[in-house]
Amino acid sequence: SLSFNDPLFKYQSAIVINNSVHKSNNYLTLNKGVRNGIKEGMGVITTNGVVGIIHSVSDRFSLVISVLHQKSSISVRLKDEMFLGRMLWSGFNYRETNIDDIPNHANLNIGDTITSSGNSAIFPDGIAIGKVSSFQRIPGDNFYKMRIQFFEDLNQLHYVYVAESLIKQEKELLELNAKDD
Repeated sequence: SLSFNDPLFKYQSAIVINNSVHKSNNYLTLNKGVRNGIKEGMGVITTNGVVGIIHSVSDRFSLVISVLHQKSSISVRLKDEMFLGRMLWSGFNYRETNIDDIPNHANLNIGDTITSSGNSAIFPDGIAIGKVSSFQRIPGDNFYKMRIQFFEDLNQLHYVYVAESLIKQEKELLELNAKDD
């Protein structure tokens, strides 16, 4: 569950005033914008999961790339384990999504919880996103092919929280400096 006392994040609530789930690339519109301190790249969450990332902002509104968007790629992990994966949507069903890159030596079971990893510093670590509904080992591949069912009903969103990382800039600057070597 979501802990609002994470010292690395500030949160503010927003109301979803437009939302799509049935296209291959979906967006949401929120009733907060530049005048509320919303910036591109901030994470959008609920107490039941990850909703998306701020794409663009105007004075009073912001547009969010939904997790139901084919360019959405979010770092996740298997709860209670450190195995990292990527959440990638391939369209069709707003109730579920794909998880790639979790190694097939991970101990995986139907019903296991997938959470945010915190790696990107866009979302807090450990937000429960969904549970494993199916998985398979692909011969010759070292990773599971997995599907998860979202805990959040992304078709019924009303209130969301915009998460502002207080360390994202510092982390990115440090990593950027290392790339020059």
